[in-house]
Amino acid sequence: MRTRSSVWIAGVLVVGLAIGVAVAVASSLSSLSPDRHQTTGIVLPTPSPVPSPSPTVTVRGVLGDSPRLETNGSSTVIALGPGFAIGSADGGHTWITVRPPASGSGLVVDPSYPRHAITGGAKVQVTGDGGVTWTAALSAPPGKGPYLPLAISAVEPSVWFFVHQGRLLVTRDGSATWTDLSGLPSLTSPVLVSGQTLGQYFLAEGSSVFELSSYGQKITAEPALTQGSVSDLAVVGGNGVSLLASVAGHGAYVLSGSSWVTAGALSGPMAGGADRTMLVGNGGAKLGVAGAVSYSTDGGVTWNQATGLAPDQTVDALAGQPASLEFFAYCYGGDLYESTDGGRTWALVTRALRSVA
Repeated sequence: MRTRSSVWIAGVLVVGLAIGVAVAVASSLSSLSPDRHQTTGIVLPTPSPVPSPSPTVTVRGVLGDSPRLETNGSSTVIALGPGFAIGSADGGHTWITVRPPASGSGLVVDPSYPRHAITGGAKVQVTGDGGVTWTAALSAPPGKGPYLPLAISAVEPSVWFFVHQGRLLVTRDGSATWTDLSGLPSLTSPVLVSGQTLGQYFLAEGSSVFELSSYGQKITAEPALTQGSVSDLAVVGGNGVSLLASVAGHGAYVLSGSSWVTAGALSGPMAGGADRTMLVGNGGAKLGVAGAVSYSTDGGVTWNQATGLAPDQTVDALAGQPASLEFFAYCYGGDLYESTDGGRTWALVTRALRSVA
């Protein structure tokens, strides 16, 4: 039987042990607490360094001073420079280069299949292998050349347009048969783009704009631009017909009702997309200047500024399709960007189109 004194001693020992454990734990915890005066102890991990920006571009990209882009509104993008085209069927990750044959003049690449292209000159020729081989048209086009290729439909690859002797020429079956269209002024510097429906196209010549229905069997004049000659044209998808036009030296304009109004604050390249979406870039062919794109989702009533573009090169070409919200932007230094949300945000796709300094 334990005595009262032995019980008392055991209690003291237990209390002492508990105090000792508490002191040890407190000391351990205090060593983990941050102390700006502490010079020893736990070393916190060093944050990963933020990647430095890529070197500033010092030379223009491979497309030169007048770049152009085309797309089928999906993963295919065609980049056009002076006398050649560079096409990608996987959104800009791999590329092929297409050049016309020695006897050819002008080059148009299928926006849906970069290996399919046409050229003109004294005769019409076509390739299906990226320009490795060229063959004559299935039948000779009417009239005299030279024949200047204008467009291949983005959704109907057998529909081609040419200009010859100031007239618009179309084939709907890949050159088996041809139709010379009438009802247009003499064409010297025409711009032709696909519309929203099959067989619908829009053509600009000088300050005049025309709608071509049923592959040109019906031609309707749109309001003319008083600002000057149209250098580029884009169709905006959605309810009704909206057009964007670029006038060299004056900027971009949108067709609103029966008149053309300024399209935002920028005055560079432009593109139209689905749901009344339209884009205008800053252009200017400059290095050391940030790329900029204004976008509108209400047919040009209000405009907002996009994000994510190149910090050191202007946006000098844009491409879209009236049934899509995917866009591509080519910057002057050769960087290609893509937007999948109607032009709001952009991400770099490739720097493969930069020139070698």
